[in-house]
Amino acid sequence: MSSTGQIVGGVIGAVVGFFLGGNVATGAQVGMLIGGLLDPPKGPTVTGPRLRDLTVQTNTYGAVIPRLYGSATLHGNVFWLENNQIKEVPVKKKSGGKGGAKTTTKTYENYATFALGLCKGPIGGVRRIWISGRLYYDAGSTDTDTIIASNKAASGFTVYTGTDTQMPDTRMQATLGVENTPAWRGFAYIVFYDLPLAEYGDALAGAQIKVEVVQTVAYSDDQYSYTPPSSRWIGLFRNNGFLWSVGGQSMASGNQVCYSSDSGQTWSTTTDLDFTNYWIAAGANSGLYLALAGYGDGRVARSTNLITWITVSGPDAWWQNMIVNSTAFLCFGDSNAYITADGVNFIAVPAPSSRVINTFYGTGTYNGAVYAISLMAISGVAKIAVSETGLDGWTEVVVSGFSQTHGVSTGPAGMLISSGPVPTLSNKYCITTSVDNGATWSPYIELPFGNTFIHNVVWNGAQYMALEANHFYFYTSPDLVTWERHTIIQEGLYYGPPVWDGAYWNHLRNNATDTSQFVKFRTGLMSASSNTLLSDIVNAECRLSKILDSGDITTSGLTSEVRGYLVGSVGTLRNVLVPLQAAWPFDVVQRGYKVEFIPRGGAPVATLLSDDLDAHQDTGKPGVQITMPREMDTQLPRVLRLKYMDYDREYDVGEQYAERLNTPSVNEEVQELPIVMLASEAAGKAEVLLYVRWMERTDVSVVVPGTYNHIEAGDVVTLQTPEGDVAIRITSATYTSDGRVELKAKFANSAVYTPASLGVPSVVTGVSTIPSSGPSRYVLLDVPYMYTGTAQSTPSFLAVMYGGSGWPGGVLIRTDDGGTTWLDVQAFDSAGSAVGSAHNTIGVVDSRVWDKASVLRVVMNNGTLSSATETAVLNGGNYFAYGADGRWEIIAAQTCTLVSGSTYVIQNMLRGRFGTEWAMGLHAVGDTIVALNTSDVTAIGMSSSSIGLSRAYRGITYGQDITSDTDRDFTYRGVNLECLSPVYFTGYRNAATSDWIFSCVRRSRTDGEWRDLVDAGLGETSEAYELDICTDATYATVQRTIYSATLPITYTNAQQVSDFGTPVANVHARVHQVSSVVGRGYGQTGSFVATTGNFWNYVVMQMQMNGSIGSASFTEVKGKTVSTFGDTKHMVSDGLYGSSCYFDGSGDYLSLPSTSDFDLGSGAMTIEFWVYRESNLTDARVLQLGPNGSNASCQVNFRSDGSIWFIPATGSPASGFSVGAGNYSLSTWTHIAFVLTSTTAMRLYVNGAERYNSTATAFPSASYQLSIGGDSGLDLKGNVCGLRITKGVARYTTAFTPPSTMHVEGASDPYWANVVLSMPLTTNTSDTKGKSVSVNGTPAISSARSPFSRVASFDGTGDYLTLPTGTDLVFGTDDFTIEMWMYRTVDMSAGIYRLYNCWDGSTGFMLAVVNNNIYFRYNNGTNYEVTGPATSINTWHYVTVRKSGTTLTVAKDTVFSSITVAGSVPSPVSDTYIGRASDAASQYFIGRIGPIRVIKGAAPGLSTIPSLPLATS
Repeated sequence: MSSTGQIVGGVIGAVVGFFLGGNVATGAQVGMLIGGLLDPPKGPTVTGPRLRDLTVQTNTYGAVIPRLYGSATLHGNVFWLENNQIKEVPVKKKSGGKGGAKTTTKTYENYATFALGLCKGPIGGVRRIWISGRLYYDAGSTDTDTIIASNKAASGFTVYTGTDTQMPDTRMQATLGVENTPAWRGFAYIVFYDLPLAEYGDALAGAQIKVEVVQTVAYSDDQYSYTPPSSRWIGLFRNNGFLWSVGGQSMASGNQVCYSSDSGQTWSTTTDLDFTNYWIAAGANSGLYLALAGYGDGRVARSTNLITWITVSGPDAWWQNMIVNSTAFLCFGDSNAYITADGVNFIAVPAPSSRVINTFYGTGTYNGAVYAISLMAISGVAKIAVSETGLDGWTEVVVSGFSQTHGVSTGPAGMLISSGPVPTLSNKYCITTSVDNGATWSPYIELPFGNTFIHNVVWNGAQYMALEANHFYFYTSPDLVTWERHTIIQEGLYYGPPVWDGAYWNHLRNNATDTSQFVKFRTGLMSASSNTLLSDIVNAECRLSKILDSGDITTSGLTSEVRGYLVGSVGTLRNVLVPLQAAWPFDVVQRGYKVEFIPRGGAPVATLLSDDLDAHQDTGKPGVQITMPREMDTQLPRVLRLKYMDYDREYDVGEQYAERLNTPSVNEEVQELPIVMLASEAAGKAEVLLYVRWMERTDVSVVVPGTYNHIEAGDVVTLQTPEGDVAIRITSATYTSDGRVELKAKFANSAVYTPASLGVPSVVTGVSTIPSSGPSRYVLLDVPYMYTGTAQSTPSFLAVMYGGSGWPGGVLIRTDDGGTTWLDVQAFDSAGSAVGSAHNTIGVVDSRVWDKASVLRVVMNNGTLSSATETAVLNGGNYFAYGADGRWEIIAAQTCTLVSGSTYVIQNMLRGRFGTEWAMGLHAVGDTIVALNTSDVTAIGMSSSSIGLSRAYRGITYGQDITSDTDRDFTYRGVNLECLSPVYFTGYRNAATSDWIFSCVRRSRTDGEWRDLVDAGLGETSEAYELDICTDATYATVQRTIYSATLPITYTNAQQVSDFGTPVANVHARVHQVSSVVGRGYGQTGSFVATTGNFWNYVVMQMQMNGSIGSASFTEVKGKTVSTFGDTKHMVSDGLYGSSCYFDGSGDYLSLPSTSDFDLGSGAMTIEFWVYRESNLTDARVLQLGPNGSNASCQVNFRSDGSIWFIPATGSPASGFSVGAGNYSLSTWTHIAFVLTSTTAMRLYVNGAERYNSTATAFPSASYQLSIGGDSGLDLKGNVCGLRITKGVARYTTAFTPPSTMHVEGASDPYWANVVLSMPLTTNTSDTKGKSVSVNGTPAISSARSPFSRVASFDGTGDYLTLPTGTDLVFGTDDFTIEMWMYRTVDMSAGIYRLYNCWDGSTGFMLAVVNNNIYFRYNNGTNYEVTGPATSINTWHYVTVRKSGTTLTVAKDTVFSSITVAGSVPSPVSDTYIGRASDAASQYFIGRIGPIRVIKGAAPGLSTIPSLPLATS
C-alpha cells in the first residue's frame, strides 16, 4: 500500500529523474522515497535495522555485513576457524612425593585461532574488546591516532580495517594456502591467534566477543563562506561545542570576542574584555577560556562561558604564545614562562633560553608526552624547544636545513610536525617531522608547488592540512608525501591554523582592512571519528543506494552529531533513513532538481489567510474551508518505549520511555533504534516521538489560490482558523489544472522538538579496566610518630603499596632467616596509595610559619592529589612524606595543582612537621612523595628487639608467585619512638662560679598541643637529657657528655678545667632528649659566648653608615678601607632610628612665655633647628618670636614657594631678611641656622650653606615670647627637632657641615653657658634649660622621622661598596654573625639582589634578596641554601645570618629559618662586596642599607633588635 505522498512523489519523481539523468524509473523511486518519508503510508510498517540484528555473535554463512557510522560495538560473525577445529595442547601435572606415590595427570588446554567479521570497511580501528563480558583489550584513548597505533602494537590478534589495499592474514594463508586466501578488502575483521578457552568453558561459543569499532567517514569536496564580525582575529579555536576567537591588533575592536555554536553559520560577540589592541594569544580547555595581551600590555583575560570575561594584569607584559593541555595553560612571555590552571595563579617555570615565536607565526603543541614550540632563529639557525613537563627546563634542538620554523603541531601517534623556509630552496617553505618527541627532526619534505608562509601543518586523523598565508591556496596530503593544492574561496592574512570540527576545516581569514571571512572547507577524504554528522550518514547512504549521488541532494541542514549508527540488515534506502528520521526528525523534499533534507522545527515561511481558504472556480459551489480528520485517541500510544545502544553501558541495549498521562489510551509502542545515545538523549527522543505521534494524529487539508504556488512540501506555514492561528507542516502540494493548490499537512510545533526529559542514567556494566599482572611497588617509611592511638605508638613503621593501571592489589612479605621462610606482613587493596617523585628540590625555610615561596613539582606514579583549605591542613589534612629512607621530611600542603598529565605543583606548605625540620636541607631530585592522609597507609608492627636490624622484603601482586619480586633490605631504626630535638637552647656563664648553665625546651612526639597553659605530654617513661661538650663549631669531637634527668644542666668550672685546662668563655654544645627505648633523639647545637667577656673583640667589621648627607665617603669602625663605586652616598632615611616632634598642621604648636633670653635686639645670637615639611598648601610659621606678642614680632615663615622669611610682620623700617623661592624642599629634612653677629648683621645657613649675609635694621630690644610649630592659622604639617638658641654667640660664620647627631648638651658644649634654649624634641617636648613649655593641640614625639637616621643609598645602576676580605672576613669553620639593616625600594620578586657577598659564581657565600625573601647561600662542595622570611617594600628590616655549630640561621626582624650544615664557609674572592654581585657586574641592590656588623668566632643569640647607632666599644 502506498500513501498519497508516495503516489504523488512517484509521479513527480519520474519527471525529476528524467531531467536528472534520463532515468524515469529511478526518478520514480526517488519520488516514492520522498513521499513516504514526508507522509508514511498506512498499513505494514517499514522496518529499519533492528538492535537484535547485531547483539549476538554468530557463525552464519551469508550473514549480512553491517555498515557502521561513528562508533559502536559489534559481536561479529566467525567466518574462519583454523583447521575447522579447536586446538588441544596436552599438559602434564605431577602430585604426591615425600615418600608417597607420585601421580602424573595428563590434561588438555584448548586454544582457538579464528577470524571474526565486523563490518563494511574501511574502519578507523578497534578501541576496546570484551570477551564474555570481561575487558580483554583497551587502546587506552578515544584519540583515533592512538587507537590505530595501539591496534598495530597489540599482541594476540590483528585488526584488518577493510581498506582497499589490505593484505591477507598470514596465519590464514598458512592454513588455506596463499592462492586460496582472500584479502577481504572492503571488509573489516579481526583474527585472534591461539586464544585460551579455559575461562570460556573450553568452547569457542563460550567466548562471546564484543568489539568497539571506530568508523571512518568519507567526505566530498565543498566549501562555504560566512561573514563573522570584523576584527583582526588572532586565530580560531574549537572548545566545548563553540568556535571562537579574540580580536587583536585592531584599535576598533581589540576588546571583542566572537563565538559560534552552529559551526560558524551565525556569530555572536561580547566586548566584556578591557579594551586593548594587543591580544596576542588565546586558548581553552574544558573548564576555562584564556587570552593574553602582549606588546607591553600584559593583561590576562579569563572566562568560563565565553560571555563574561575578567581581565587582570598578568606577570609578564610581553606575552608571546601559549600551549594548552586538558588541565593547564603554559604561557610564554618575552623571556619568561608561567603555568596556570585557573588564569589567576601563575607559577614561574623555566623558559627556553631563546625567545619563542609569537602566535602570528605559529603555535606550539602538547602531544601527550612533551611540549614543543618554535624559537626565534638566531643567525639563521632554526630551533625547536621541547620539554616533558614544561616545568623542569627545555631541550633546544637545531632543525637542520631550515632558517626558521613556524609552529609545531601533533600528528599521528604523537608525531611532531613543523614547517619553515629552506634557504637552499630559495626560502621555499617545507615540512619536517619528529617521531621521537622532538629529539631529532627529519630532513625537509618539499611540497611539489611553489609556496610561501606555511605555518602550522595540522592533522585531523586522516589528512594533513597546510594553509598558505596571503594567498588563495591550501594543501592536503594523506601521508606528507603525496600533496594536492586547492583554491580557497577567500584570500587574506593567516592567523592560527585551521580547526577540524569532525567534518570540515574551519578558518577565520582577515585582510589588511580588518574585514573578516569565516570559511568552511574540505576535500574528499576518509576521517576516523568517534562521532559523525547526520548529514554525512545520509549522504553516504544515498550514494550507496545507487539512486542518488552527492550532486542530487542537499544535506547541509542536518548538523546533528551521531555517536554511532549500525545498519545490520538488507533493505531499501528508506529503511535506512527511517531510524535516523525518528531520532532527528527531518523531511525529505524536492526543491528544483535536487532532493533536500530539512530538519523539522523550522519557523513558518508563509501565512494561509482565512479569506483564501476553500479556493474554487467562480461557478463552483463553496466547500469546506478546512478538513481535519483525526485518528482516534485510543489508537495512539500512551507510552512510547525507546530501545537504543547505551553509550554509558558499553553499548548494551538501554531503554527509556515517555508517557502521556491525560489519555484513555492504554497502548504501548516500542521503537528500536540501532543508534548510540546517552540515557538523557534517548529520554528526550522518546518524548519527541510520543509528542509528534499525538501532534500529527490530525490530517489537515486546504485548497488555496495559485498565489500560494511557492509553498512546497516540507514548508511550515501559519494557518488562520476561527479558533486562532496554528502552524502546520506541508506534506504534499498538488497543483490543479485550474491554477489552485491543494495542500495536505500535519500540525507543527517547533517546541515539540526540544525535549525537557533528562532520562535515568544506566548502571555501567562489565569490567572497566584490564587486570594488571605487573609488579607491586611499595614504600617503607620509618617516620616520626604521627597517628595518635594507632600502632605507631609502639615499635612500627608505615608502608604503602601500589601498581600499574588495573593493579589488583598485593601483599608485603618479609623473611627473617635469609629467605628460607617468608612471612605475610600486610595485604594491600587496589588501587593503592598516592605516590610520586619530585622533579626539583625545595630549600630550608622557617618551619614555624607557612612556606608561601617554595614550589615543589611532583610527577605521580599512582593516584592523584587535591588541594585543601587552610583549616583542613591545620587540622591534619593533606600531609605527605617527602624524601627517602633516613631523611624523610613531613610536609602539609594547601595547594596541589594539576598542570599536565600526572604532574602537579605543590605550594603553600607547612614544612618540617613532627620534628623533621632537620631534613629540609637534605632533599634531592627524584625524592619520593607519599600521601599520608589515606586509608592505604598502614602501620607495620615490629618488636623492640628488631630495632636496628636489617630485614629483606618483597612486594607480590595478587596471582603471582614469590619469585616475581627480588629482595629489598630495610632497617627499622625506631624513628617513631625517637625524641624530637629540643628548642630554644640557651646557655650562660655564672659570673660568681664560672659554671655554665644550659637549658632548653623539650618537644613532645606524642602530644604537641599546649592546652590551658599545661605542659605538653612527656611521651616517654621518664625525662632525661644528654649534653655534649664539643671542642669546636664542627661538633665532630665530643669532649664530655653530661647526663641529667632534669633541666637546667650545669657544666661546672671544675669540669671545664679538666677538659680545657682553664674555664672557657666560649662553649660549643649539643643537647638531646633521651628515650628509654631507642636512646637519644635528634640533637640541637649551640655556640655560646660568656657575656662577661669583651664582646667587642669578636667584631671584625662594623659600618655605621652615618656620614654627612650626600657624602660618598664611608668609614669602617675597625679601620678597613672602604671603596665607593657609582653614586653610592649617604642620605637621610626616616624610620630607621631617632625621633622628632610631629605637628599635624591643625592647631598644633608649643609656646614659651616672654623672656629677655629671646631678645633679638641684644646683640649676637644663634637660632638653629631641623625642620621637615610634608605639604606647602599655605605658609608655615615654624617659629614666632615677639615682644609681648606685638605685631612687630619676628616671623620665621617657610612659604609655599620654597622661600624662607626671618622678618617682622609690620614695622618701619623693616627688620630681618628673607631668601627667595627654592631654598628648601618638601618631604626632606632641612637644617636651618639663623645667626646674628650683631644687632644689624644677619646671616642664614641652609644645610650648612650660606644663603644670606648682609645688614638690616635692628630688631627692637625687649622681652620676646616664643611659639613653635604655628601661629595665626599658619600651621606646620611636619616635624621639628634639635631646636637650640645660643645668646651672645654667633656659632657659625662660614659654611659648615650640618651635625650628624643631636647637639650635645652640658660640659661637652663650650658655649653651654650661653645656651638659653635646648629642645632636642626626641623624647619629650621639654627644654633642658628649664623653661616652661605649653603644649597646644596634639604635637607628639614620633619615631617615624629623624634627620640623624643616616644610611647608604644604592640606586641599582653601578652603586656598591667593597672592603678587603683579608683574614678577618674569612669565616672558615668559625661561628659568625652578619647583621645589617636593609630597605628595598622596588619589587624584587624576579632576580637576585645582592646585599653582602663573597662569591665567584660557583663557590663562596652570598646574602641577597630573592623573590622578595631574605636568602643566604654558601657552597663548599655541598650547596646550602636558606630562604628566610619575606621582606616588605619601603620598610626597614633587621637582617641577620648566624652560624652556630652546624646550625645556619637566617632571620628578618628576629623571625628565623634554619638548616643543618657541615664544613667550612669559603671566601674565594679578595674583596667583600656590599650592594652588588662579586662575580659579575650585575645583581645590584636597589634601596638603602643601614649599619652593618660582622662578628666572627662567636654567634650570640639575636633575639632582640639592637639599638642604633651601634656601640663602638
